Amino acid sequence: MSGDAAPVIIFIASFYAFGFVLVYALARAWEQALSTRRRREFVHVRSSAQVRSRRMGAQPNRSNRT
Repeated sequence: MSGDAAPVIIFIASFYAFGFVLVYALARAWEQALSTRRRREFVHVRSSAQVRSRRMGAQPNRSNRT
């Protein structure tokens, strides 16, 4: 009987391993998508702040340029 159960046990174990790998890959992709979105939002906020400071008459620091 144990000879008949071995292929089933191997199949179930590989099925669970595939499921864990799939969940891990989806979690990593989701994390990377969210971190890219946060960076884009930060760049947008930063560029908006620069636009506002220029509207208010602030001059960029150009002392390092020759």
